[in-house]
Amino acid sequence: MSRALTRTHLARPGALEAVLLRSGGAGLVIGTNRHSAPVAVQVFRPEPTRAVLVGSHRLAQVVVFRAIGAGAAVTVET
Repeated sequence: MSRALTRTHLARPGALEAVLLRSGGAGLVIGTNRHSAPVAVQVFRPEPTRAVLVGSHRLAQVVVFRAIGAGAAVTVET
């Protein structure tokens, strides 16, 4: 049985104040915009959500598979 390797790093007090964390918006990433920034749609909520997608069959596949990969239950109506 192997053991997990755990490492510890000690830092001086106040060192974390210098760390800048940036996060983008949350949601299902469906692609990028003209500036190569991620484009996300807000489809995950506590209650069931209906969404309409107008586009190609390939786009529908990408959105559905990404939603399933994120843990969503998906129903497709055509």
